[in-house]
Amino acid sequence: RIWMGGRFRFGMTSIATLRQWCRQEEGLSLFDAALNHQEMPDLTPEAGERIETFLELHARLVGASPVCPVPGIVANVIDELGFWDEIAALDQGPGLTARLNLARFTDLAHRWRPIEGSPTLGRFLRYLTALDESGRADELAAAMPTQANAVSVLTVHAAKGLEWSHVY
Repeated sequence: RIWMGGRFRFGMTSIATLRQWCRQEEGLSLFDAALNHQEMPDLTPEAGERIETFLELHARLVGASPVCPVPGIVANVIDELGFWDEIAALDQGPGLTARLNLARFTDLAHRWRPIEGSPTLGRFLRYLTALDESGRADELAAAMPTQANAVSVLTVHAAKGLEWSHVY
């Protein structure tokens, strides 16, 4: 999704080339393929440049992660990938749903605390994986906007980027 979104705009042909490389190299990921994209003569020069841009961004974000708290990392990723801009370009209904989902995720990052140890990105990602695998992934479930004549109760973090005619 990130590669095909507005920031990188990878085409299906480029993704297929990376996937084909993964199949040949058994057990390696699309990220591994991106790291080895120079080995793929079928990729266009434009695709190679987009992969390089992605890898530079990835290195910058990962480099900042040891000194940045998890909510800050999440905010940096959202900002760097331009998610708020993409959401602003959506129609009202899908835009509201996307804002709610992104706000719920950032709120989850703000509320999360590890059971033991310091709150690192790795521990947060393991928490998300465990939450997903446990079947208790209610916090990860997509938000569904309510009808127009309804009351919404949200935290300040969850309300970021949303608008109502009345706020109490």
